[in-house]
Amino acid sequence: MHLIDEDHITQAVIACHAGAEDARLRDVMTSLVQHLHAFAREVRLTEAEWRSGLRFLAAAGRATGPTVGPDVGPDVGTNAGGRPPGNDHDPEDPQQAHELALLSEVLGLTTLVTALNQHRPPGPGARPTVRATFTPSAAATAAGPVAELLRALGREA
Repeated sequence: MHLIDEDHITQAVIACHAGAEDARLRDVMTSLVQHLHAFAREVRLTEAEWRSGLRFLAAAGRATGPTVGPDVGPDVGTNAGGRPPGNDHDPEDPQQAHELALLSEVLGLTTLVTALNQHRPPGPGARPTVRATFTPSAAATAAGPVAELLRALGREA
């Protein structure tokens, strides 16, 4: 894990996805990261807003629950019934609740929001730096959809 400033997070995350064998997945992830990071920078997303957004998305996912069918979403992260793994279980399961936070880490959004909200250190041209964490721990994602995405990107979960 290395130190990085807010100006270099996007390219560092994209470089992590460069190992994906599927060129289309690599292109989609590159564009997603670029647009997501541009949005966070444009609105100067706060940590409180980021947490609220994750809570909203988690609640929306729980509300959708097992009604998500095979026509929704990619093959990555679906079980035999076409539903995301975990929808057969309690929607309050801590593992399921943390998948969005883990995805935020993989996309570099967590690191970017942290960097955007740090106070600038004293000195001309000084930039706040944060520890780059673009891969959640294997223990936290061993069986979830984020782990499947990481494997598809050629990164170990």
